[in-house]
Amino acid sequence: METDNLKYLVLLRWDKITWYAYGALTASLAQHGIPFEVFKGDAISTIQNWVSQGYKVIYGESSRNMTINGLEKRLRSMSKSFDATDVISVIGGPQATGDPLPILEFGANYVIMGEGEVTFPELIQFILDHKFTPDLSPQIPGLAYLTATDEFVCTPSRSRIDLNKFCPYSIKGTFPLHPPIEIMRGCAFRCRFCQAPHMYGNPKFRSLDTILKIVDHYYEYFHPLKQQVDIRFIAPNALGYMEKTRGKPNIPALKELVHRIKEYDVRIFLGTFPSEVRPEYVTEDIISIFTEVDNSQLSVGFQSGSDRILHDMRRGHTVEA
Repeated sequence: METDNLKYLVLLRWDKITWYAYGALTASLAQHGIPFEVFKGDAISTIQNWVSQGYKVIYGESSRNMTINGLEKRLRSMSKSFDATDVISVIGGPQATGDPLPILEFGANYVIMGEGEVTFPELIQFILDHKFTPDLSPQIPGLAYLTATDEFVCTPSRSRIDLNKFCPYSIKGTFPLHPPIEIMRGCAFRCRFCQAPHMYGNPKFRSLDTILKIVDHYYEYFHPLKQQVDIRFIAPNALGYMEKTRGKPNIPALKELVHRIKEYDVRIFLGTFPSEVRPEYVTEDIISIFTEVDNSQLSVGFQSGSDRILHDMRRGHTVEA
């Protein structure tokens, strides 16, 4: 895409550990008319291919602790290989949100803190408005960066988004992305090891009507391609969907979720990765929900067999639970 004779492209590196985030992110980019490509493989050669064609590149990647070593190598190599006016790197994800300074020191230009659906397009527009000028200091909420004098800056947190206003999948470009459907984001528990409440706060939910529209798309998209369409979910605690009080499952809402989706000719996988459940939520009353789902097992986060460690984690349940 050209903007005032400036050709640019957003390049997002696909990784099997982090790609779920790209469904919503690329949908947001498409909504804003921002050109992007999702790619697999070597970042340096991919960027070089586009730069050699006269493109400016905004490179993006989602970071987790399991990907940090590879990310460091890529960012350091980028800093050596490309001019700062040709390539700008923007890193998000739980690792970047929890510990942004090392990633900036690796060579990233910006870190997105928390949700990226609004912050990333705003940052891209800022970069375009300033013609890829290096050492910019945008006052956009939800960012971290180093100034030209290596001062570490974190802008104020961004207000949380309404999940119902953002699409979780993308069919634009050459790399369609259909991750499991995110039915909730955030968590009311405060386990010490977990980034979810730090990044997203207390849970917010995608409405059933919105979920059904997404299921409808998934069915229409995949039914001609495969014999059986599977519907899976993303949730830090699937049995907490639409709960009004922490620790008390909203059984009617869960039953309606499963029953309405089952009206489609699909298989439903609820309570399996990546929609695990907390052990104390699995009660006699809740089991009836699973008569309509297709998984015969649940993914339960026990975390430890030690009551002392569970207590120190602030896990909120015991080994007995």
